[in-house]
Amino acid sequence: MSDSFWQIAGGYLDNSSSSSSSSSSSSSPSSSPPAEKAALFNERTLEARCVLVDTEPKVIDDIVTDRGKPWFSEKNTVVDNSGRGRGNNWALGSSVAHSGELLERAMDRVRFQVECLDRLSGAMVAHSLGGGTGSGFGSLLLENLRKTYPKCYILSTCIAPSSASESPVFTYNSLLSIAKLQDVCDAIHWTSNDELMRSVRKWRFGTVRKGKEAVTIYDLNRDAALRLAGAYFPTVSSSRARGPDIGSLVGSVAPCHDLKIFKAYTSVDSKSLTMREKSRSATRPLLSWDKVKRRLARHIPTFDAQKRKSTTIACHQFIRGADPAATTIRELEMAPWALPATTLLSKAPALPGGVAGRSMTVCANRTDAAADLRSIHRKAAGMYEAGAYVHWYTRHGCELGDFVESFNTCAHIVQAYEGCF
Repeated sequence: MSDSFWQIAGGYLDNSSSSSSSSSSSSSPSSSPPAEKAALFNERTLEARCVLVDTEPKVIDDIVTDRGKPWFSEKNTVVDNSGRGRGNNWALGSSVAHSGELLERAMDRVRFQVECLDRLSGAMVAHSLGGGTGSGFGSLLLENLRKTYPKCYILSTCIAPSSASESPVFTYNSLLSIAKLQDVCDAIHWTSNDELMRSVRKWRFGTVRKGKEAVTIYDLNRDAALRLAGAYFPTVSSSRARGPDIGSLVGSVAPCHDLKIFKAYTSVDSKSLTMREKSRSATRPLLSWDKVKRRLARHIPTFDAQKRKSTTIACHQFIRGADPAATTIRELEMAPWALPATTLLSKAPALPGGVAGRSMTVCANRTDAAADLRSIHRKAAGMYEAGAYVHWYTRHGCELGDFVESFNTCAHIVQAYEGCF
C-alpha cells in the first residue's frame, strides 16, 4: 500500500520535471519547488518524506533498487538484515529484546526526517494488523513516537486482515494492536481487506459478488493508496498551497478518546489517472461533480457487517479538482448530536499528473466500527478460552494480563460505539 501511495505521489516530481524542462534558460536552478511537492518530498534531494521499515529485506531491496522510484534510498529505509522476520507474532514484533536495534535505527531515520522540516505537526504510520512486523513492531514504533514527540498528532493507518485470513493468529495480533493504538494514537484510520475487496469488485467488475475475474494485489493496493491520496495529498486554495494537515483531520473525525476510528472512501474521475492508465481514458469526458458524488455514494456501505444501519458520528470531506464545490453525501446518515461535516476544497488536480481531474474523499467516523471490533473480539475470545496459540505469545514476553487488558479495551470501544446507535 505504501509503495502504491508513493508511486502516485511521484507524479509531483514528474510535473516539476516537465515544468523545469519547458521553462526559460533565465530561470534560476535553485528556485523553490512547488509547495505541493515540498510537502511530500525533500526539497534538496527529492527523496520521499517517509521511512520504510521491514524485517524482511527482499521487499524493500526491490523498491530501493527500482530506478523508476528515485524517491527511495537507503537514507529513508530500515531493514532487519537478520532475515528472521517476526513470525506473524505480535509479541515477537513488539519485544524490545528482538526489535530494539531495529527500533533504534528506525527512530534515527525518523529524527533525520523531522530535522529537515520547519515544524512537525503530525505523523502517520501505515501498517498492517495481521503480521508480526506490522502489528507488533508497528505498535512499538507508535508508542516510541508518542514518547519522543508528545505534542505531535500521531495517526495510525492500519489494514485489518480479512475475516477469512489464512492464519488464525491474525486475530490475536489485531486484538493486541487495537489496545495499543487506542492508547497512543490520536486517531485510527481503519481499512480492512474485506472492504478493499468489496470496493475493487464493485468499481472494476460492477458487482460485489465473487466471479471468475481475479482481484490482484495491485488492485487492492491501488484502491487503498487512492484513499490515502484523497485524504493526505497537499491541497491548493485560492490563497496558497499547504501540505497534509493531520491536526485538522484528527479534530474533525475523532471527537473524543473512545471514538477515534474512521474510514476513508474516495471517488476519482476518469481523467485523474497515472500515466500508466491515461491511455485508456484519454477520450473519456471529465465527470461532473454530481457524477463523482454519486460514484462515491455507491462505495459507502449503508449497513455494517451485522446488517445494522450505520450512523455517522463525525465527517471530513476533501474535494479536489477543477471548480471545486462544497457538497454533502446524503447517504452518510449523521447522528442527531453530531457536528456538521467539515469540507476542504482544493483547486489542484485530484492526482498529480492528472488532466483537470476531480475527486471526492470522505473520512467518516461511523458506528460500523463496532461490528469490525466485535468480530475480532469474539473470535479472539473463543481462541483464548480454548488456550489456542497463547503459548506462542507468552514465550516472547506477552503476559496473560496483556490479553485481558486488550479484551477489555476492545469491549470498551465497542460499547462506546454501541451508545451512538
